[in-house]
Amino acid sequence: MKTINSSALIGKGPSHPKRRFAALWAMGMVLLVAGCGGPKKEDASVLAKVGDREFRIADLDAEIARRTAARRPIPALPELLAEMVDYELLLQSARTAGLENDPEVRRTYHNLLIGAYKENELRPLLDAAVVSEAEVAAWYDANPERYRTEERARFGVIFVAVDPHASAENRRTLRERADEARTLALADEGRGFVKAATRFSDDQSSRYKGGDIGWIKQGGANSRIPHSVIEVGFGLTAEDVSGVIETKEGYYLTKLLGQEPESQVPLEQVRGSIKAQLLLEKLAAITMEFQRSIRDRVGTEVFAARLSEIAASRGVAETPEPVPPAL
Repeated sequence: MKTINSSALIGKGPSHPKRRFAALWAMGMVLLVAGCGGPKKEDASVLAKVGDREFRIADLDAEIARRTAARRPIPALPELLAEMVDYELLLQSARTAGLENDPEVRRTYHNLLIGAYKENELRPLLDAAVVSEAEVAAWYDANPERYRTEERARFGVIFVAVDPHASAENRRTLRERADEARTLALADEGRGFVKAATRFSDDQSSRYKGGDIGWIKQGGANSRIPHSVIEVGFGLTAEDVSGVIETKEGYYLTKLLGQEPESQVPLEQVRGSIKAQLLLEKLAAITMEFQRSIRDRVGTEVFAARLSEIAASRGVAETPEPVPPAL
């Protein structure tokens, strides 16, 4: 190649500033022309092109690593590259169609970002939360009323219904029927009440169960049986049969079938449920603290007064700020 003396281009040596600039410009042009003289060397790391997107060997390795981490099968390399190319074709087509700015698409994308952020930042905090045995015992001791069973009793009833418009004579007849039921209930110890209920009771739900209406807590009620009848039942002793109880619905007999006193549920029986409850409360508190720390770090300002002004016009009710759960 012929050597070009840059100084010769401007006469004397490049001592003057303008001459130095001209000399440098001339040398740059020579190098540019020399560089364009030969064919451009092809990049051997490029495996495919989709529009302006180049797939290089590093991209293929990254996809192999991603699938390996996800425990997904890795096909033959030509097939894998073809899948990557097809994916890019669809992606570029979706962008060209303007879907990248679609509100729902952006919302979905943002949700994925938030989910990934929580998985990286919040999940370790939640996974580290534990409830100790001491915390469980302290909660149990501080809330004994939650684990106390009230006194309860199990009753049998016999009901003789009376029509509200029944005549006095009809009422006397029905009262005699109730007295007859009581006589039978007392006649055969143990089985008499069952026989009397089956024969005389108008309470169809309990009639063929020997009058048994199940367990009722002290001070509680049954949806079908008047409270006055339940009160009489709690005043009986085991296996006693009450006298005839008159109500506006008719005549009742009741029998105390069983009774359990007030008691405290042992800690061992409720340990699991207490631990689960305390853990849920801890997780909720950790999540709220995580959100608060983000607000403090980023900086948040809510203009509540302005929100109140537009709430009515939007037909949206204002809701109170949630109260964090107590630990």
